[in-house]
Amino acid sequence: MAKKEMATDDLAIIIKKQFDRVDGRFEKIEKNMVTKTEFSSGLSSLRSEMNFRFDKLDEEIADIKIRLGRLEKNLNEEVMAFGDDIINLRKRVAVLEKQIKVLKLAK
Repeated sequence: MAKKEMATDDLAIIIKKQFDRVDGRFEKIEKNMVTKTEFSSGLSSLRSEMNFRFDKLDEEIADIKIRLGRLEKNLNEEVMAFGDDIINLRKRVAVLEKQIKVLKLAK
């Protein structure tokens, strides 16, 4: 019977050590936890910061669209100007080619 009591006492000691270990783990976890109010406050702050940054991005995108529109307009104007030049040059080349053929035939 003494052996049985010894085993029971040993078991009780082991169980107590494990409970103490688990309690220590819970204390560490509780130190890292935040309250519902702290979480809500942090979330609200994060949401405000994100909204601010998204607003800035929206402004920058709008500015980029305006600048891109200006570039497209300028590019189109330049292409049109060059297009007219190219058409005129092609006409001149065609005339010159005809003159060269006439000169070659005359020889």
